[in-house]
Amino acid sequence: MLSRHYHYRQRLKAKLESYRAGPCERCGSKRERRELAHAAPTPLSGRGRGLSQRYHDLRKHPLCYARLCLKCHGLVDARAAVFVRVEEPDWA
Repeated sequence: MLSRHYHYRQRLKAKLESYRAGPCERCGSKRERRELAHAAPTPLSGRGRGLSQRYHDLRKHPLCYARLCLKCHGLVDARAAVFVRVEEPDWA
């Protein structure tokens, strides 16, 4: 029998996946896989952050995250491109 914690984590994972479902917020690509990237610093940063911490941080600070394709995420992380949000995200 699966635990309640397992089902809780599955629901969180499904919600995070639904946030990534739209086009890249920088280039508009719908073909590449999208990720939720930090667009601004939050208290949750660095490696080793868990699924539940990520979900709760996303709910507290939706404007600090951006849905980016892998290419744009790499460019923004490398500081080769800039991401500037002009409106509130549709998934917040």
